[in-house]
Amino acid sequence: MIVSDFNRIPTTVALIVLIGAFSMPLLFYFLLPQHARKVYRQVKTMRHPTEVSWNHEGYSASTATSTSTIAWNDYFGWSADEKIVLLMQAPNLFQMLPRHALSGEQAGDLIGHIENSELRRI
Repeated sequence: MIVSDFNRIPTTVALIVLIGAFSMPLLFYFLLPQHARKVYRQVKTMRHPTEVSWNHEGYSASTATSTSTIAWNDYFGWSADEKIVLLMQAPNLFQMLPRHALSGEQAGDLIGHIENSELRRI
């Protein structure tokens, strides 16, 4: 069968989109950890010890060079698993709190405050 009205442009565009859709997750899987390590090496303030606290109003973090307090309702959302608690100010801007830095009681208290704030769990 011979197709006489075959148009290569839509087929080429569709093929490029298909290849991009399948390759992007792989690129992120390999490139994102490398980028995170690079940022960590470059931003020296990320290596300072951090002291955190929380109450019914919000979450506070302090280092030798800065202090920040953010109200619970100013966060976009939160997520937690057995390794980390994420407090998200936006989908791509967040604070990470490793669970190993907290006792079981502290982790329960923090998550209790977050849940009481009615912040959206993502």
